[in-house]
Amino acid sequence: MKKITSIFVVFILLASCKKESFNDALPAVVIQSIVPYGFDSVIVTGKITTAGAGNLDYVGFCYGSGSINPGITLNQVLLNGTSGSFSAALLAYQDSSYSFKAFAANDLGYSFSSVVKYTVPHATAVIAPCTLINNQITDAGSTFGVAASGSASNPSYGNYMVTINGTNEDIYISFANLPQNGIYITTTNGSSLAANQVIINISNFNQYTINGGQKVYVALNKNATTTISFCSLTYNNGVSNATMFGETSY
Repeated sequence: MKKITSIFVVFILLASCKKESFNDALPAVVIQSIVPYGFDSVIVTGKITTAGAGNLDYVGFCYGSGSINPGITLNQVLLNGTSGSFSAALLAYQDSSYSFKAFAANDLGYSFSSVVKYTVPHATAVIAPCTLINNQITDAGSTFGVAASGSASNPSYGNYMVTINGTNEDIYISFANLPQNGIYITTTNGSSLAANQVIINISNFNQYTINGGQKVYVALNKNATTTISFCSLTYNNGVSNATMFGETSY
């Protein structure tokens, strides 16, 4: 009877021990959030929920278009190891769907989060916060009517140009890509336009370029037209600083 009792006690002790697997030694990671950022990106945030048995070496993201299970090398973004949250801005276009995974590695290996599918929403249309009359420009105190058109054929810079023809002058607005809803910033360097930049050239008897760092507003309308507006664009006309404001749709 004593022998049977001893065996029973040993069985209880063995059954009460927690069985651990190799995966318990690896870090655990999740994707916390994905939010739109600018014209062509999203910010993805991941979090380490368990560091595992080894030191964290690195964390990161991998992702691809559509409903897929991305491999660790697909559009990989590597970040330094961290015990908390980590984020990265990843290239992703409006109205497109992507599948994202976070990963983390320690001395013993690496692990993934679950796949998170995300569709980048369409940006909100933006109109200049000032009172304007559509298809009318005022430049250096002179007001005139205009008609605009857009084309991807032979832009002065970038891959798309809006041409605004007026009775007094012509205005050329070059975009890196097809204009989207949002606020663009002017630059004087058209050779390397960022997604959120435009370069604006004025042609009358002379050629002028709008100063950098100013805001241009773009709205894609429900009737399939595009409206471009601006409250105060400045440039040097060779004599003094001139100001131009207006709105046009095409």
